[in-house]
Amino acid sequence: MPKPLTGQYSIGAAVLGWSDRKMPPNSASGMVNDINKTYMDLSGGRFGFNKRDTKVVRLRYKFARKNLNKAEAQAQREIGRHDLNAFIHGGARKFSNSGRDKMHLINARAGKHESGHVLDALQNGKSLGHATSSLGNDNSDNYSFMGFGAAVPRLTLPQLYNEGWPSQSKSLPAEKTIAQYELGAAPTDYPFENLYAEEHEDGCVRGVRVVKPNSREVFVSYLSAKDDEHKGDLAFFAHYRTGGGSQLFARFNDKQIQLDENLYVKNVGLYGDGKPVLRFSSTPITAESSSNSATGAETMPSKKKHKHA
Repeated sequence: MPKPLTGQYSIGAAVLGWSDRKMPPNSASGMVNDINKTYMDLSGGRFGFNKRDTKVVRLRYKFARKNLNKAEAQAQREIGRHDLNAFIHGGARKFSNSGRDKMHLINARAGKHESGHVLDALQNGKSLGHATSSLGNDNSDNYSFMGFGAAVPRLTLPQLYNEGWPSQSKSLPAEKTIAQYELGAAPTDYPFENLYAEEHEDGCVRGVRVVKPNSREVFVSYLSAKDDEHKGDLAFFAHYRTGGGSQLFARFNDKQIQLDENLYVKNVGLYGDGKPVLRFSSTPITAESSSNSATGAETMPSKKKHKHA
């Protein structure tokens, strides 16, 4: 499990008030508060921005792409240097981008996405990549705010794993959150609970990581119908891990699916108070297939629940 990104940091955000335009409102204030809340929720309170400064800066420069670097330098001097620094330029450049500890934003809505790209400035190896999808036409996994234009306050399982936040609770150890299945191992059953469940049921996992020699890791997670944007009865998601990003490549429910060469998964029953059980196997799963149980017992009732701290 990667070392978690933890600690409290500072973030400063300046709204650029161009000299030839009406002074804009302070959209940065809500943006930095939203960024802090999102990361505090995702990390179980272990990572956030307890110092948040914002300012609308009256510039000496007119609205133009050629003036953007000078305008941001003026704004930086007025608001001061922070661990992460954001500049809302209002379209002086036709897109948002980021690098090192700086975010250059068309508007405040882009702040959360771009903040993910600069987390390396706080801890090496923690910057988030894009959440892409090979399903659909827009190449975006809109379950994560690292998708293209997605506004949800969530990340995919591979991204949570990369940040060291597979659980949003200090009371739920990481090693109990994500199980690991080795290709070639005996078929194994894993009871799944919702990736963002408020309570944890003993014996359940939030996801399974499949390690493939010399290839990309596969992560499988589960959402209940109420949290699934597609409103299906069950929604299992399969992602490849792509550095700090992820690629959604399969979405399935009860039927057996072949996720990769020598990797088969099937919903085979229920556990506890109705949690789905997925069987992972390196060979096709048949009615006669036997399996090991990740809980130490076959799918049997378990009523121990733990409220997230």
